[in-house]
Amino acid sequence: MGALLGVEFRRYLARRTMRVAVLGAITAIAVAGLITFVVSQRPTAEGEAEARVERQKAFDACVRGDLGIDPEDVQPGQTIEEICGQVVSGPGFSAPQFALSSLPSVFVGTSVPLLLLAWVLAASFIGAEWHAGTVATQLTWEPRRMRVFVAKAVVSIALAAVLTVVLQAVLGAALVPAAAFRGSTEGLDEAWLREGLGVLMRGAAISAIAAALGYSIASVARNTAASMGLGFGYLIIFEQLIAGLRPGWQPWLLVPNIAVFLSGDSNLGFIDRSVGEAGLLLCAYAAGAMVIAAGLFVRRDVT
Repeated sequence: MGALLGVEFRRYLARRTMRVAVLGAITAIAVAGLITFVVSQRPTAEGEAEARVERQKAFDACVRGDLGIDPEDVQPGQTIEEICGQVVSGPGFSAPQFALSSLPSVFVGTSVPLLLLAWVLAASFIGAEWHAGTVATQLTWEPRRMRVFVAKAVVSIALAAVLTVVLQAVLGAALVPAAAFRGSTEGLDEAWLREGLGVLMRGAAISAIAAALGYSIASVARNTAASMGLGFGYLIIFEQLIAGLRPGWQPWLLVPNIAVFLSGDSNLGFIDRSVGEAGLLLCAYAAGAMVIAAGLFVRRDVT
């Protein structure tokens, strides 16, 4: 099994799609780091004084009701002053400054395109092999179909998780100069490190789950485009329709559970599920898809 895994590992890394995707991701990260460095501005004393004056004016206007705060937004035990304090503490009242303490939130946002990338790479890996006839050729010297299926799946899933961690680490490194020279590096304590590592690991897990789903669909359909079309069509269109027509089904849909698991926050409001429960449900979906795909791979004709 080790030799078979090694073969699949080298085959996966040698694919042009993989190289182009990694190169594109690194290029995008470099551009994002450069833009953040240019845009970020460490505030001066005069700038901070002006920002405080603007915040105070906005706060007073908010309390008077000039900003259109709905009284229904004031929850029991909360005051209008507290709400207005949150409003004026947002962006727009000070110079844009990238804080390295916000890196966990950045990782949450970038985990979404990375999970989509993991889906595409895993689907194209098995889909392209079916299209090129490589699977049938490989089964002539390795007739144990389950071993072939598992080897390809393990490589696709493991590399999706590893690639996510590596690209997120590269992104973090690319943003360090903006924070160090033109932003802020305050708040980098143990709690920040735990939060960042938690987001990183959950993002890797989500990418692994996405790779398993993409691989399974492409294996069943024997086509990359089918996996991408069905997967993205389901996530973007079908789930939105289901959420609108059957709101009670939302706790069982992929997108809400991905949101809860990635954010690490079970109080998002649209489903009543803990972070651990959301993760377990997503793993169950991926495992179910893999079992179906494996069964069909073993039993169907390969020609």
